[in-house]
Amino acid sequence: MRKLSFALGIALVGAAPGWADDGPEKKPPAKDVAPAKDDAKEKDVAEQIQDVQTEFSKKAQGIVARYRAAEDNEERQKILQEYRSLQTEMNSQIAAIVDKNSDNPAIFPALQQLVQVPEQSAKATALLIKHHVSNPQIGTTCLMLGRQGVKDAEPLLRAVAEKSKSDEAKGLALLGLGQLLLSQADNEAADDTRREKLRGEAQEALKKVVRDYPDVKAFQRKAGDWASAVLFEVEHLSVGLPVPDLAGEDLEGQEFKLSDYRGKVVFLDFWAHW
Repeated sequence: MRKLSFALGIALVGAAPGWADDGPEKKPPAKDVAPAKDDAKEKDVAEQIQDVQTEFSKKAQGIVARYRAAEDNEERQKILQEYRSLQTEMNSQIAAIVDKNSDNPAIFPALQQLVQVPEQSAKATALLIKHHVSNPQIGTTCLMLGRQGVKDAEPLLRAVAEKSKSDEAKGLALLGLGQLLLSQADNEAADDTRREKLRGEAQEALKKVVRDYPDVKAFQRKAGDWASAVLFEVEHLSVGLPVPDLAGEDLEGQEFKLSDYRGKVVFLDFWAHW
């Protein structure tokens, strides 16, 4: 099965290795062997998505060349809008393929991309929950979505944390959930009651990571260490909480604490030179 990468919206499919010489009786070339039905279906879906991305890549290269040659900002803005429209068209075409093959493992990378697209995220999240919770990459996907603050991804993170049979996936989903809830708590539109509720849920998720999944690998870190750092933010640095007390000396050498000015408007200017 070919794996697709969506980093630039372009997938490259690697060539399959050739058959090795296995003595007097050589195996026939892969092209002469009929693939299993499920494998053939996965390959077909992967190739459909690849074709869409390849076409996008060709058109995008032309747009990039025109952008670089543009002589004024107005022209560049028009070209950028054209590029955004092209991206929207690509996402719509991929979404159409996903709709017809929602339970096919080959569309998982496409769902990873669509869940980050505002117009597609709710539907992509529902499909991931319904068909792909057991995918080996789902934990990493949950952590990425949580770090990016993708609001529509919250049901997916909760579903993986609850239903996955993988400790790694559960730990990463909870770590991502804690970060997502913290970003929601710090949102300017949130009122004090909602902030307190979101902080409480974030604390619960992060403490569970520290307690139950501390050694799960989260990129180059341990999930427990990462969760502890985010937990400190939730408990001490979140919007609406009292500022942690600071102590130091002023320019005249007089000791002071920030709490000495509680109730007053304080402007803090942090600076340094080396």
